[in-house]
Amino acid sequence: MPRSSRKYSATGIYHVMMRGNNRKYIFMEKIDKDKFLEIINTREVGTYKLYAYVIMDNHIHLLIKEDRENISEIIKKMNIKYASYYNKKNRTVGHVFQDRFKSEVVETDKYLFSLLRYIHNNPVKAGIATNLEDYQYSSYIEYINKEKVLNKEEKKELLTLMFGEVLNLEQFKSYHKEIDDNVYMDTPEDMEKLRRTKAQNIIEKFCTEHHYTERKQVMKDGKINELIEQIYIKKQTFLIERLQIVLEIGASTVQRVKTNRPV
Repeated sequence: MPRSSRKYSATGIYHVMMRGNNRKYIFMEKIDKDKFLEIINTREVGTYKLYAYVIMDNHIHLLIKEDRENISEIIKKMNIKYASYYNKKNRTVGHVFQDRFKSEVVETDKYLFSLLRYIHNNPVKAGIATNLEDYQYSSYIEYINKEKVLNKEEKKELLTLMFGEVLNLEQFKSYHKEIDDNVYMDTPEDMEKLRRTKAQNIIEKFCTEHHYTERKQVMKDGKINELIEQIYIKKQTFLIERLQIVLEIGASTVQRVKTNRPV
């Protein structure tokens, strides 16, 4: 099956994700993350603006603006540079990253800011950090350090775009705490995990509000209609299928509630 052509951004800004080949861990030690950080921060592979990054154990997110080289050339050089280090260190050969990186275009300020927050929150969502400040391999710590951010032209530029000339770091921190349930460029597995978590969170909140100790009480008390209605009101209809599995309810129950909803 032929690959779809890569979309190119009118702004030159992209959200890029690279995964380890076969989803394997490619940053198993601190020294590995340090090496990749060195590659992207010293611009060994070209000229570009790096607005945000996070280096996880088996994947990387970048928020990057191309300059003289296009995005494909930049990422290819990054891959080659790190793969050379990784294979030499581990006495291995072959691909380190998946053959083709994923990317999405960033063409509005609003989406740019949302992606910045999403990328920085990756370690917390993955459960490997309690607070954003705790994770060393994320650009978040560069933004909240005034001395560092003043020496990072593109990060100062982005902060100015977000908040004006006054670099309001407290406002920046608050923005990162806002809830964002959007799915950006996640894999089907990531999306399913997010849907499952959202469904469970909605059910748990509903049970707490109604003082239920077991999920089955939602059905016994005849409150399932109310719960489904809440999901439709919040426009989270993709959760319905997951809700059916979690609560073991039939599609006919969902359809009845949907049919009887006021227009």
